[in-house]
Amino acid sequence: MPTVKLTKRAVDAAKPPAGASDVYWWDTEVKGFGLRVTPAGRKTWIIQYRNLTGQVRRLKLGNAGTLTVEEARTRAKIELGKVAKGEDPTAERMQMRGRVTVAEIAERYLTEYGPATLKPSTLRSHRNMLANVILPAFGRRPIGALDRDSLRAFYARRVRKTPTHARRLLEVVHRLFELAREWGAVPEAVANPAAWERGELPKRERYLSRDELQRIGAYLRAGEADGTVSPSVALALRLALLTGCRIGEVLSLRWEYVDLARGLLLLPDTKTGQSTRQLAAPALALLSRAQRHAENPFVVVGAVEGTSLHYRTLHGAWRRLCSELGLRDVRIHDLRHSFASVAVGQSLGLPIIGRLLGHKSPKTTARYSHVGDDPARAAAERVAGEISANLEGQSPAEVVRIRR
Repeated sequence: MPTVKLTKRAVDAAKPPAGASDVYWWDTEVKGFGLRVTPAGRKTWIIQYRNLTGQVRRLKLGNAGTLTVEEARTRAKIELGKVAKGEDPTAERMQMRGRVTVAEIAERYLTEYGPATLKPSTLRSHRNMLANVILPAFGRRPIGALDRDSLRAFYARRVRKTPTHARRLLEVVHRLFELAREWGAVPEAVANPAAWERGELPKRERYLSRDELQRIGAYLRAGEADGTVSPSVALALRLALLTGCRIGEVLSLRWEYVDLARGLLLLPDTKTGQSTRQLAAPALALLSRAQRHAENPFVVVGAVEGTSLHYRTLHGAWRRLCSELGLRDVRIHDLRHSFASVAVGQSLGLPIIGRLLGHKSPKTTARYSHVGDDPARAAAERVAGEISANLEGQSPAEVVRIRR
């Protein structure tokens, strides 16, 4: 976090961060006084301090467009003076208002809890859910006034069309309420209105058939030939199918993570932490002939120099593909499911499949540990070999199968 003397010139020069997290500029004159800049470019004066119980707190003083630097610094000295006397300005503000809103708790969630606890991709997802769905519905309501009936209706309106997203929305609301209780905005005895048994979500079993894989392969080849499908889109979709990687892992893949000599992807940070994935011959061949850009570290490059292909661009291309090929009810994440389905069809054991996909479920991690690289590589060869044959329009007889 940068430390500078906060002046009007420094405030005007402060740029929004490139990632999902806010950036903080701390003053050299008054310790604990700072400027918060959000990814959207909003600039807010804040103080940061530690209360008597050791908790780190942040208190908003006002917007940089409303308060001058000197006005904000004066307010900071007053509030930090209270801290020096053993007081807690944040708790006092909550008590004075008495009815802290969902929006206020959400702001602390995104600036204090999220950056310290959540992965950047998860924080970005939660920021979007709050901004686009939760806060428009409940933002002005006091957090303690949330009731189960309203949340049930909110959930019911969404669960039929987007069940997983609806479940995640309720999980964020649940966490907001728990934090509000921890922060003293809601009495301990008040039950969490987002806590009720919602049952199991229906499991999706949509996989691409051999015919569908062949049609996708023909579409990509024709699109690359006539320029209607960009090389980055084609590379991303083929990589997802031939490796079983999550789309986020494909789009964030850097060349430094690719070990062609050993046939491995060395992923430093995935949904389940650090992960090593086996590359089969078709995936190795795909990566070997992929164009590298000197100024771009990503395997799947984006339109802007130095960036990877944006998810929205890939998702839009996938929707067009599905529309033109008449593929119904197929999400882009089903490419990974299709890799797994071929693995199951090859009668591979669950430990092998888990290793290929980078799963680390507590129930299966212990079994994965004894699976060696050789059988995992053989499994990757079998799965990717069959998918590659379909993508390239070959007959199954042309696929070289590796014995168990």
